[in-house]
Amino acid sequence: MLSLYNGPLDVPHILKEWYEEEARSNYGAYIPFVGTVRSEDGIDGLSFDVYEPILESWFKSWQKKQNLKVQR
Repeated sequence: MLSLYNGPLDVPHILKEWYEEEARSNYGAYIPFVGTVRSEDGIDGLSFDVYEPILESWFKSWQKKQNLKVQR
């Protein structure tokens, strides 16, 4: 889910909506990020890296749990 806003943000309200959506949807992973993107020194975007060993460990654990659910 991606949400873009223009102007002042009601962050508590937005986060509440995101958490409620996550609870209804049963996502395998949910990582909210709140940030401001603005042009600065020729940079006009935002990016971040995911530490692969942590992601891979989480994913293997999640797959194992899902396989156990399917076997039941």
